[in-house]
Amino acid sequence: INATHGGTIFGDIQRDRGVGPHHPKRSDTDSISHGVTLAPDTRLAQLIRAPDPVNSFHVQAVAQLGADLVLTLQSDDGLIEGFESKDGRLVGVQFHPEKLPGTTWDALFTDLVEKANG
Repeated sequence: INATHGGTIFGDIQRDRGVGPHHPKRSDTDSISHGVTLAPDTRLAQLIRAPDPVNSFHVQAVAQLGADLVLTLQSDDGLIEGFESKDGRLVGVQFHPEKLPGTTWDALFTDLVEKANG
């Protein structure tokens, strides 16, 4: 999504940003999770009032957001974990909410179904 809007990525966040692993294969653990900060006054903030921690399974990440995209979610180490279009119709995240059932992230799926039903 970000590339389509002219944004860039970090090819390897550990190398390019000097952050710890965001993928279990690069750590001694079976899973990685971390806290995130939610940007106020965004569509995501309307859906998720107090975000639960997110899981992490990525080596690459958004470096610079593309045109018409707004930062909505940032990891504790400063990586972009979520963004949306300025009109709030498009919401993108850099984690796997489908693997976090029963958390605040269920609201992403509710919103998607509501949008699909028009």
